[in-house]
Amino acid sequence: MNDSLNRDYGGKAAAEIRERCTECLLCVEECGFLKHQGTPKGIASSLFSDRGCPGDLPFECSLCRLCDAVCPEGLSPADMFLTLRAECLRDNPSILSRYSRLLRYERLGSSKLLSLRAFPDDCDTVFFPGCNLPGSMPGATERLVREMSLRIPRLGIVIDCCNRPSHDLGREAFFRERFGTQMADLRNHGIAMLITACPNCHELFSRYATGLHVISAFSLMAEWGITVGARGDAALTIHDPCAFRFRGEVTAAARKLLSDSGISFREMTHNGRNTICCGEGGAVERVNRN
Repeated sequence: MNDSLNRDYGGKAAAEIRERCTECLLCVEECGFLKHQGTPKGIASSLFSDRGCPGDLPFECSLCRLCDAVCPEGLSPADMFLTLRAECLRDNPSILSRYSRLLRYERLGSSKLLSLRAFPDDCDTVFFPGCNLPGSMPGATERLVREMSLRIPRLGIVIDCCNRPSHDLGREAFFRERFGTQMADLRNHGIAMLITACPNCHELFSRYATGLHVISAFSLMAEWGITVGARGDAALTIHDPCAFRFRGEVTAAARKLLSDSGISFREMTHNGRNTICCGEGGAVERVNRN
């Protein structure tokens, strides 16, 4: 596993922001959370005067990383808030009780009832659709597997949860153990390439899966010239997921896929690197529905 998972980001992330943030307000202008709570530098400075858990504050950040994208100094307030979540959980594990439904969903996605591991002989590539797509769009998932199998005859399939909820809640030890188990299983089966469909799965495997080539199904579909059917004549509006914020090759592939399929689409004012959160990021609604 990538060593970045084992670093202590807490003091380092906050210290770097406190020392280098110029308070240019670019991030504040784009973020409702920071408009209410203040600049990253102000927040980081307050942490050094009071090292206790800052209440609900880190759990009100959606971790969408728009602040990271617009920061001219290359700082990551999102890393600071993620670390603060982990620190708060260590001080007060009972915080997790308000996320019981979300964590139950996560457990279900990895349960024997809903998970699947299929590795054909001589398989070196697997499709990892995530836990949402197979359940919400089983027909589309099946068609996509058929298309992939035509081009990758020994394609394997792993249906499981990437444990993004636990990662974003700051459950470091739990996520490390679960992700490590998944990676060991893939390595034991000789898997060299993993194809994703879910943006969250793609981001986590791209960030932490050392030695594994991670590619999005969108990229492969665009490369293979696969087209999709349109629903009606109305133009679509594209909302880029936050997890693809720094994955321009994937968002470009999605647009190529629509164009090649003859589907017209509109861009949001905030798109690509500057896309905005859908409102579900970081399980913020469990703390602040506004």
